[in-house]
Amino acid sequence: MMEPQTDRFVLVLDEDSQPARYLTEHLGDDGVTVQFTSEPSEALDLAKGRTPALMVLSADVKEGLATVDKARKRRALADVPLVVLSTKGASAPLVAHYFQPTRADLYVRKPIDGDHLARYLGELRARWAEEDAPEIELEDESVDVVVESDGEADGIAAQDAALATALKSVIEKLEGELAATEAKLAEAEQQVQVGDALREERDDLRHRVEEFGGELEEARAGAVANAEVEVRAEELTAEVASLKEQAEERDQELAALHEAPAERDQDQHQDHA
Repeated sequence: MMEPQTDRFVLVLDEDSQPARYLTEHLGDDGVTVQFTSEPSEALDLAKGRTPALMVLSADVKEGLATVDKARKRRALADVPLVVLSTKGASAPLVAHYFQPTRADLYVRKPIDGDHLARYLGELRARWAEEDAPEIELEDESVDVVVESDGEADGIAAQDAALATALKSVIEKLEGELAATEAKLAEAEQQVQVGDALREERDDLRHRVEEFGGELEEARAGAVANAEVEVRAEELTAEVASLKEQAEERDQELAALHEAPAERDQDQHQDHA
């Protein structure tokens, strides 16, 4: 049995060591080590010596998203699988980052529930196993066979060769279409996750608007000659206005999230045309 490769490592940047323990639990049996740090500058330094097989960077640390951008812009790290962690769900900065050229391959909300990230880690493990599979060299034991024919055998051989070439072309085309479909599916799942979080945050904002609105009405009803209550009423009015603006922003972000795939599909259709 082949021993697992031990030169791969996962770089983890977070204030909490729980993600590092989670990755060690899921990848340790494959010989993958995990290097953990809470300092963005140290994370980038660790990636200089040797290229990590996976980067898991937290947006919650100071300059977390900036570190993601710096890592993506490094030539040696541009193609390294990258996961962004955050306790804030689909906040405005994360949604905006999702549409940037330096976007991550996956955005995971903390605490890690396991399903989404575990599936992604399974895909990486399968890819690594394929890369580590030894190449099998077959000895050349060719046999020369002399066949006397009137040309019919040569014609059959030519037909077989043409058929094999055509089949190979069809298989390659299908494999390409399958890969494209899987990529679109992964992107769609990511957009659904972002959209759900945006809706949840928007609904919460609307609920808070209703609560503050009720408190505002109560304050106004009992505000006869009461200066302190009047001040509170003004504060609540400002807070209600602010919450309404945030709710409208979430609606706009949701609309942009739904329009973006359609625009990309239209651009791809025009390119194919």
